[in-house]
Amino acid sequence: MFLSMRKLFLLFSVFGCAALWAQQISFNAIAPKIGQTFVRTSSYTMDVDVILKFAGESLQEHNDVSTVTVRKAETVLEATGDANTKLKVTYELIERKTVITEDKIPENKKAEPSPVLGRTYVVSVQNGIIKVTDAYGLKPSSDELDIVKNDYEGLGKPDSFLQVFRNKSIQPGDRVQMPGVIAEGIFTDAEHRQVKVDNATFVLKNVRQNAAIFDTALKMQWNQDANTSVKMNVVGETHVSIQNSRMLSSNLSGTVRVTGAEQIYDRLVMVDGKGKISITETMQLR
Repeated sequence: MFLSMRKLFLLFSVFGCAALWAQQISFNAIAPKIGQTFVRTSSYTMDVDVILKFAGESLQEHNDVSTVTVRKAETVLEATGDANTKLKVTYELIERKTVITEDKIPENKKAEPSPVLGRTYVVSVQNGIIKVTDAYGLKPSSDELDIVKNDYEGLGKPDSFLQVFRNKSIQPGDRVQMPGVIAEGIFTDAEHRQVKVDNATFVLKNVRQNAAIFDTALKMQWNQDANTSVKMNVVGETHVSIQNSRMLSSNLSGTVRVTGAEQIYDRLVMVDGKGKISITETMQLR
């Protein structure tokens, strides 16, 4: 016997809603566990062609390629609720490379070794104040303190993605806007803290192995000085753990635009630059 149109409609409604519901995912918020060690790796590459002009005429053209890679191991020593309040941090890898090409001749700019490379620190927060000691409880040098404190100025606050995705239920196609001030804590480090995120958008694409896959788009700006600004638009993919609402990885790339002016001797020279940028972030449990 053929089903009546009404029964068909009811069956379609039930199974249609079930299919939609099956696509919906809910993010959990698991508190950090004492003793867990996470390895965070960040890599930035910027490749920009720059033209310096005076009175409408080109004075100089050069290409700048800069790459920074940082890998840190973080062991949770204390936590309150969703936030880490004390960490043991080891700076395992810090690589910086800059190549400036002028008149088709590349020149490597040698970077000074970072004072924190290969060192271990204990970082804690008390009443909003960041405290840093070395692995033996002694006070590090002022250069080391500046770097570590800048890196962990957000200690004591929940993870940035956790703040946005905690207990959120979404389905493929849904858009999530992240406040720029939160996104800055993810996609910039102490060396790029001047970069401001104007807009951060995440659109759920699919789910794979307990990770939510988001199409990601960021608009960022860096006022290098009072006269020069750098604008960056990047897109790519970000993976977020459904189990604990924390970022697993992000791979973004896009364009760079540099505009402004620079005082060279007695001349005000116009700066015009275009190029590309890539940002890669990963977090793994060791």
